[in-house]
Amino acid sequence: MTDSIVIADTGRLRMRGFQPADIGALSKILADAGVMRFSLHGPYSTEKTRDFIAANRACQAERDFALWALEDRAHGVLLGFCGLSQTELNGRQEIELGYRLARRAWGTGLATEAASAALRYGFEQCGLDSIIAIVDIGHRASARVAQKTGMRREARSRYHDSTIDIYRRHNGLK
Repeated sequence: MTDSIVIADTGRLRMRGFQPADIGALSKILADAGVMRFSLHGPYSTEKTRDFIAANRACQAERDFALWALEDRAHGVLLGFCGLSQTELNGRQEIELGYRLARRAWGTGLATEAASAALRYGFEQCGLDSIIAIVDIGHRASARVAQKTGMRREARSRYHDSTIDIYRRHNGLK
């Protein structure tokens, strides 16, 4: 996938723009009910995954940020996605950190590695003032990722019929 935009290389990951060729690997990840347990939309079909890739390619072109493919640097295997998206929360427009990783990547620190890179990109490249994470109160692993990346729990709220904690990190560069 050398023709896609590289957002960041970390110790173990390459964060890059999605390519149409990612559809097969990403479809398998996003069709997994366990991976999608805390998703608003549940498991994705191949068609929904294709739309997801197209939407994030368009978002990158329009806004300079998106949800990006996460690739294992050592083997070139797609492990999921991580990045930034615009969302409305409690009547305000926010930039949200989001990610999904294949089960084989759980518990390895890759979510924290990817989230840290996405936050750095948002602050350093996009000049964002703050970035939030919306974490379902039952998702302890995501709460730990938010905390490890320097986000602080700001509030508890309702979001699409779920009780969530809102984590926020402010840009320390400004």
